[in-house]
Amino acid sequence: MPNSIARFLMGLMGRSWVYESVEDIREVIAKNHANSQAKRARTHTEGAARLTDAPAFQPGLIDLHDELHETWSYLVGLADRATELGHETLGSTLAVAATTTRHTLGHVATAAEATVPAPESPVAKHDPDRASSGHGHQPLRAPARLAEPSRRTEPRPLQAYELASWMCPDLDCGLTAMKGTHHWDDRGPYQKLSNHSLECPNGHRWNNSTDGG
Repeated sequence: MPNSIARFLMGLMGRSWVYESVEDIREVIAKNHANSQAKRARTHTEGAARLTDAPAFQPGLIDLHDELHETWSYLVGLADRATELGHETLGSTLAVAATTTRHTLGHVATAAEATVPAPESPVAKHDPDRASSGHGHQPLRAPARLAEPSRRTEPRPLQAYELASWMCPDLDCGLTAMKGTHHWDDRGPYQKLSNHSLECPNGHRWNNSTDGG
């Protein structure tokens, strides 16, 4: 296998090294993992330790979603090209990787939305001026309880990059969602649901609800 200097020189010539055995590929992947895993784990663990509340997660998740979207687009391009060249096994494997990345995109988007604080319920306050009438002091009565406000957000249309994360569950279809909406349903502590309603180009419709926190 080439060392870093050899790879650098080949890069200057517009060439790259190609491994000729599965064992070599597995070895270089394992080596790259071993050389970087500890440092990456430490970097991200220390970074996460500085987060103090849910909104603090938001910038990193949005950046991560953008990076994953680029990865998904790259994999789709590779899968299409491999299929065009007649490499069916390579193309189908890359398509699976693209689909998995697309699902991850959806989960990361949902996580980013979960960083938005739920609206607080208004609290009824006691008015002492209403505790008595012109005929003298009256016993204090419990203030009227306000009706619990709806915590369901209005459905919003999903953007193209969000739709790209959803694939029709019909096994005979599998197309990417063409349109859809999303809303939050806050049912109390630890019962915040993220709800998606989707439709593919073939007219198949489906809903998805996940616990958002």
